[in-house]
Amino acid sequence: MTLSENEWNLLFTPVIKLVKQICGLPRSYPTSAIYHRYILGINNPWDQICANQITAFLYLINSNSPASRSIMIRCRTAQLRLAIHDNIFEHESGSLFLGHQEAKSNLSLHNIIIARKLNIVIQQDYINRSTWTISGGNMPIREIFITHRCLNLLRKIGTANSYPLIYASQLMLPYGHIMSWACYRFIAGLSAKGRIAKWFQLLTRWIKGISAPEMSRYSLFNFLSNILQPVSEDKRKHPYVIIKDKNNEVSVGFVKKRTQIKKNEEKIECLIIEVCNIEICPDNSQKAIIQKQECPKMITITQHSALVLPIFNRLSTGAITHIDWYYIVESLNRNKNISANSDIQQQWEKTPTINLNGDNLDIN
Repeated sequence: MTLSENEWNLLFTPVIKLVKQICGLPRSYPTSAIYHRYILGINNPWDQICANQITAFLYLINSNSPASRSIMIRCRTAQLRLAIHDNIFEHESGSLFLGHQEAKSNLSLHNIIIARKLNIVIQQDYINRSTWTISGGNMPIREIFITHRCLNLLRKIGTANSYPLIYASQLMLPYGHIMSWACYRFIAGLSAKGRIAKWFQLLTRWIKGISAPEMSRYSLFNFLSNILQPVSEDKRKHPYVIIKDKNNEVSVGFVKKRTQIKKNEEKIECLIIEVCNIEICPDNSQKAIIQKQECPKMITITQHSALVLPIFNRLSTGAITHIDWYYIVESLNRNKNISANSDIQQQWEKTPTINLNGDNLDIN
């Protein structure tokens, strides 16, 4: 645990009183005069601690030792806990100073803040600087919490999960929808039991009025690949999955059977999928219902091409899942149609037309 400058001054106050008493000085005598090197020359403990800690900190981070790696881990942990999207060593001073509560339990962050207060800026080379920048999102949530003066809630999010929140766009789904609490907890690898956290309620309320660019089809595919698990090799399990057929159309299906296909004397594990429909649940708009078709369509795909879809509970005719997956599947198919129409339009525009202009042929 680290102490602030005021806490060190309070601890050192009895010593200052004793020095004034021994020297026969009144209590109103300026304390700064006691610290003056040509009067008594008493060392201020805070100044000594700052000098020693910053010197040791700079020496260790420039060394190739386990201590250096440990410091870097603490700095990255602080960056994630404070949701700082740019380099923490070069982060804006006013915003960095707001992390003093986190610095009480993180000595590396404490040293960075002290150095910045002394106008010491720690800079890295170009290669290392880029590794500390978290890019790819929109609207840093740290700025949102600072704007609403609720930065203390940022520490409630925590980093002990597989989906640390840095940008508000991480909670944005297609069609302007916000990710549900259950879906976020699933992606983060945490339990969704209990009440919805206060920070999540406030954050989703704040970002509802913010327009964020919709994720591209490629980004959505990467998003699904990173958060959903492939089908396991356990043949007893028949999960619901998200699949992409040969026409690049995304759909939801049910693993009906497992089989093997022999190709070039090599056996390939495949799945026979029964394609299902996914719709918004009529009695609960926060859930989606997966329904089996009356005339089921069967397709065969390789096992690694299917991603397991999380569901709430199974029904005799399907299953119930998060509404978030409905929006994602619909958006993927909509983006596919838009891109296909765009390609057709571009080809149409590139088709040359020949105009007869007297004896000359003009090609546009």
